[in-house]
Amino acid sequence: MRRNISYVLGLIVAVSLILSLPRVPAYAAPGPALTLSSPADVFLNEGFSLGLSFRNSGDATGFGPIVELIMPPQAAFNGASYLGLAITSINVGIFPASGILVNPLTSENVTGAPGSRLFILEYPLGSFTPGQPAAGLSANCVLTDNATLGVPFNILATPVFRYGKDAVDNPVTDPPIKGTQATATVTPTVIRLNKATPIHENEVSTGPNFPVTYSLTLDIADNALVSNITVSDTIQGNLQFLNVVDAAGGSVTSTPSTTTPGGTLSVLFSSVTGVVGPDRVIQYRVYAPEKDSVGGYVLDPDTGASSIATNVANASGTFTGLAVGSSDNHTLNLRSLSIQKGVALWIDPQGNGISPADTLRYTVNFQVSDYFSVENMTVTDNISDGQSFDTTFVPTLSVTRGGVTVADNFSMANYPWVHNAAGPLAGLTTIDFRVSKQLVDLGSAGILIGGLSDNRTTNVGPTTGAIVFQ
Repeated sequence: MRRNISYVLGLIVAVSLILSLPRVPAYAAPGPALTLSSPADVFLNEGFSLGLSFRNSGDATGFGPIVELIMPPQAAFNGASYLGLAITSINVGIFPASGILVNPLTSENVTGAPGSRLFILEYPLGSFTPGQPAAGLSANCVLTDNATLGVPFNILATPVFRYGKDAVDNPVTDPPIKGTQATATVTPTVIRLNKATPIHENEVSTGPNFPVTYSLTLDIADNALVSNITVSDTIQGNLQFLNVVDAAGGSVTSTPSTTTPGGTLSVLFSSVTGVVGPDRVIQYRVYAPEKDSVGGYVLDPDTGASSIATNVANASGTFTGLAVGSSDNHTLNLRSLSIQKGVALWIDPQGNGISPADTLRYTVNFQVSDYFSVENMTVTDNISDGQSFDTTFVPTLSVTRGGVTVADNFSMANYPWVHNAAGPLAGLTTIDFRVSKQLVDLGSAGILIGGLSDNRTTNVGPTTGAIVFQ
């Protein structure tokens, strides 16, 4: 039974114009602001990085940007850098029972939890104007022996213009200006699980001709011993398990059915001692079938509309008698027609990487689901402003069906293009690659038939194609 789908791409652009009179602030003032970022989970015995992004959210220039960084007893600060170069940092000391220390650069009190340590980070910038791009610092940190497994703690940072609104150190008339304190929450852990697939753009066409390999990467903190680790992955009912590719030295204790979609894969490790980097990588294969575990269609047979498959993987074990665990999920987009676009630097006359006057070669790959057929296929590609379509290079088409490949240059009539010189799409170049028409002109069928589309019991192989242009 053949499912024929015609694909049409439409673009609607709505433009709204709002006019307003310019507004002049009644009182211009600098506004130091900071974004603080860190990994949510940090391994015991291993370092981690803090990201500090300083900006001026006010409407006047601020002078002397610094950061008051408060590190709790659970983590230590080991220096910071700006654009790869070390910056000046001052170790003010540990907050006493009063919870007050003095910032030596502003002579103002700083409040913090007793036992925490205060550092002053100096940006190598004299001033910061409104609208100036944010300036990022990278701080190197490490967990200490005070960190408790599974108990989160906060790192605090406050942006300051130490000189206020001018470059003169005159705190009586122009005091330092502080912004809002930022918080990053970190949870110590010893185990981390990551689920991923190398599938480009996380999309795949349905059918056994397009298997997906999942990787479950288990990472243990350096030198930590975790025992009785069970890694389990619950496969959604719209994916069909095929086989375990690599159990990474573990014992497979549960496998899903190879004939009914869904199920749970479980792998047991008696113990794993962590090293720097991934410790175990489990791999297994699945594909998206025509029907799911309860007999419903994975994709609508009339429209071919896409769906998703989200799987959740878990790892659990024990560390020094404590239960530890981690989880991750992955979402795969299931298509009746999958399409991916890649680019390569093809000609680099200056030898300095991608830059003006270089030639880029684009490849558009597509795959037709085993359970569908596509007719009247046209692939529309939009090239952004700053790039010019290379008319001296004739685009090529390659299509493989039933193990037979048809490949040739496009006829000029089958790749019309237009460059928008004005209007809301100014600078955009649109190319229509008429795939079905080109196949017909080459003496081949214009319908792209999936490997099982005509006969569900006879698989003639994947139906795929590629378009190349510059």
